[in-house]
Amino acid sequence: MAGVSAVVSWSSVKVALVISSLAGGGAERVLSVLASGLAERGHQVWLLTLDRSENDVYPLSSAVNRVGLDLLRPAHSMPAAVINNVTRIRVLRKALARTRAEVVVSFMTSTNVLARLATLGLSKPLIASERNEPEHQSLGRAWRMLRRHVVSRSELVVVQTDRIADWWREHIPGVDVAVVPNPVQVDADTSPDAATRNVLAWADGRRIVLAAGRLVRQKGFDLLIEAFSRLRPDRERSWCLVILGEGEERSHLEHVVEARDCNDSVLLPGFSSTPHALMRSADIFALSSRFEGMPNVVLEAMRCGLPVISYDCPTGPAELISHGQTGVLVPAEDVSGFSEALEALMHDQSYRKRLGDRAKAGSVQWDLHGVLDQWETVFDNVRRAPPPGL
Repeated sequence: MAGVSAVVSWSSVKVALVISSLAGGGAERVLSVLASGLAERGHQVWLLTLDRSENDVYPLSSAVNRVGLDLLRPAHSMPAAVINNVTRIRVLRKALARTRAEVVVSFMTSTNVLARLATLGLSKPLIASERNEPEHQSLGRAWRMLRRHVVSRSELVVVQTDRIADWWREHIPGVDVAVVPNPVQVDADTSPDAATRNVLAWADGRRIVLAAGRLVRQKGFDLLIEAFSRLRPDRERSWCLVILGEGEERSHLEHVVEARDCNDSVLLPGFSSTPHALMRSADIFALSSRFEGMPNVVLEAMRCGLPVISYDCPTGPAELISHGQTGVLVPAEDVSGFSEALEALMHDQSYRKRLGDRAKAGSVQWDLHGVLDQWETVFDNVRRAPPPGL
């Protein structure tokens, strides 16, 4: 299944969606949007997480059957980790068996492994959605082996870009891969939450360069802070950098801000429940990732009419942004080049507006309704196919 035509399925499907958590993150937001969209089209949808549902930060349609399994307990040794995962497989299997789902869709590598093992013998075909660039994804040897020998035996592996699909076909011959892009859905004009109001008060009239994502090394926010710190002093006084998100790199990034003497111009406000409200108030969106899958936050910024500057990392940005037309691409991890391109974008308001207008117009190709059509076609194809087995 090389690709998926956007043909609407006329038969409803009963589908169980599985992910580790809905406690923030791009893949988590995408799944919540898909779950609500499918349910509102009349499909019967269960959304299962290994986490508790009380930790959710993304809203869901009331038509979605929400199941939180409360299985995310820390493991302090390898034996404890193995026991935790065996428990997760067993509990997930029972939970899936209790649903009336005809198809299971899991998101992200570790959850895909658990879901594949949990669905063995259940007569519920699994669609494993891999959400990142596989060559650079931070996985240990064991998870890489499981991805190759377990996830690849799913009924179908779904990825977001052609480049990622090519990697799977090259490295795992015989795997059935389909490309379905992420949908873009921007919240209607809503009142900003406290975090967003605090950001705007802190900016105090300065123009805003906005970035968003988990505070992890993959996202390259250390590179972004470094690039911002190299701006001319007058630019730094009239502009500020805001990085939305939480994660394990917070203390390191705060140290980078301190070391570059940027405390007055760089803010890490944490998670915001109204990021699109802040996008509408920002002037530039920056993506500094070392690698990506398909960065949905770029699509959301484009839909909000923001000019985007991004590293041309593997993979995603070059498939979303037309350099000089809908955004600016800079060679991966080129901090000096990023700083120079950012300075040029700051200097030219009319250029920013042209890029933002074109980006907004071009973002319609990732409209939610079209992506839902593609998922419905995937469901129909999978339900008709024989089980792959291990």
